[in-house]
Amino acid sequence: MLVKRLTLSLVLTASMTPSGGLTASPEVADEPEFSRANTLLFLDDHLTGPEHSARYVYSTSRTGSQDSDFDDRIIMTAHPVPGSDVKRVAFDLSAENGQTPVPPVERARGNPMIMVFLQSDVLDLAEATGGHWRYFQKHMKLALEHDARVEPVIIDFQGKRMEAYQITVQPYANDQDRRNELGRYRHKTYEFVLSDELPGEIFELRSITPAEEESEPPIIRQVSLQAFEELPAK
Repeated sequence: MLVKRLTLSLVLTASMTPSGGLTASPEVADEPEFSRANTLLFLDDHLTGPEHSARYVYSTSRTGSQDSDFDDRIIMTAHPVPGSDVKRVAFDLSAENGQTPVPPVERARGNPMIMVFLQSDVLDLAEATGGHWRYFQKHMKLALEHDARVEPVIIDFQGKRMEAYQITVQPYANDQDRRNELGRYRHKTYEFVLSDELPGEIFELRSITPAEEESEPPIIRQVSLQAFEELPAK
């Protein structure tokens, strides 16, 4: 676990965003235009809406993996940084299911939960396949820029219907050179559902790994917004 914690801290210093920023607040004035998928995930200002501190409660689960299935929660708290429109974001993760501690993000405009979900995923893939996390990170970034499908959907959050976008991508499906090493992970699918009507904009982040046998279920990893509350000003 110590090695994984150190590795996660290392990965969090690397870029998952198209422009190289991890605080989800990149300077975009001189940047080229990015894909709709990358813009929705990494360039939109998901957290600048609430003026006060706010708490987001996400459910997190994994099913289909037998002994390593779990159902847990992640609490994300965002505090305004004085004199700016960015937030300092901290995470409270249960250690019961082996969730790895995440360092705070000091200046966030976008929702760092996306980054946490993807970085945890690339570490899991590296461990499962014997590959390097940078390979999976690189292919995810390229796929979101060139191969992602974005389509409008309607979601239901706490009884309220909202317009949203679903981003779907298979980052490793076209890598013929590593098809043997990747095995079933080659066809792993990711679905990201976001709505600007939701606090923090994330409705659901999901990955689906096909089963090795037809009689087995797929492995589904999922993060979903459960609750939100603004906190009293200090």
